[in-house]
Amino acid sequence: MKMELIQPFINAADAVLAQNLNCPTQLGHFVMEEHAYHSKGVAAVVTVVGDIEGRIIFDVEPATATRMASVMTGTERQESEELVRETICELANQVIGNAITVTTANTHGNLDLNVMLPVMARNVLESLTFLTNSVSVFTTKAIAGLKANRERAESLVEWSMSMVTSLAPVIGYDNAAKLAKRAVEEGKTVRALVTEEGALPAAEIEELLDARKMTEPGVGAGGE
Repeated sequence: MKMELIQPFINAADAVLAQNLNCPTQLGHFVMEEHAYHSKGVAAVVTVVGDIEGRIIFDVEPATATRMASVMTGTERQESEELVRETICELANQVIGNAITVTTANTHGNLDLNVMLPVMARNVLESLTFLTNSVSVFTTKAIAGLKANRERAESLVEWSMSMVTSLAPVIGYDNAAKLAKRAVEEGKTVRALVTEEGALPAAEIEELLDARKMTEPGVGAGGE
């Protein structure tokens, strides 16, 4: 790679960073590396096509990226899972845009010449790169180590009005609807109200209100 081809991009990056970060920038020592590229943490890849073709990678360490985001947004940002999630959403928007470009280009195959294959291939490959890298980052930075709050999850299910669904085939739709309304008004769970009324045996209540069975295919216990 010739330095005269790289220099314009370096100058442009220097000017853009100085303007957006509102601070002086200083160019460091340039080196030409022969080994395979390894990301420092947060990277943006720009593909250049035309007389000059290649990829430009703007790569910074996570701490530096966080400081840059703080300056550019005017709000102090912390390196966190939230920042990773926001990045994934941005990448998703880019992938959607690429998909629209591919779809639109595919409709312009006039006379079967398919003159827009380059942009289609370019956007598909870019989307694959983004998705591959983002899955890796999202897994290590946000998903790894997560644990479900079992008690909270079970509580949300128990207080859900959808619990009344499996009772409808047994007590009738109208009675089930009234039960759900009472549960909201009285601030009680469906299970608590049914138990208080004693309309059904305790064992049948437990069988009907088994939330896990409601997630399985088929009619479920309420319809059997």
